[in-house]
Amino acid sequence: MITGDYPNTARAIAESIGLLRRGRKVATGADLDSMTAARLKREIEKTDVFARVSPEHKLRIVDACRPIMKWLP
Repeated sequence: MITGDYPNTARAIAESIGLLRRGRKVATGADLDSMTAARLKREIEKTDVFARVSPEHKLRIVDACRPIMKWLP
């Protein structure tokens, strides 16, 4: 889930619909700002929710997912 909501709100919504799996992370836009592209690719494997993200963060997340999700153009 990628949202502009605050982390606690995003977590509550993701948990209530079964999207946040046990042991998985909620990362914020501020977290993304401190990550290199390589680290972001690793963190995506452990993260179910990205909260308080900007449009630029969304592009970084999608770009990092491309090697993992072969169906992305």
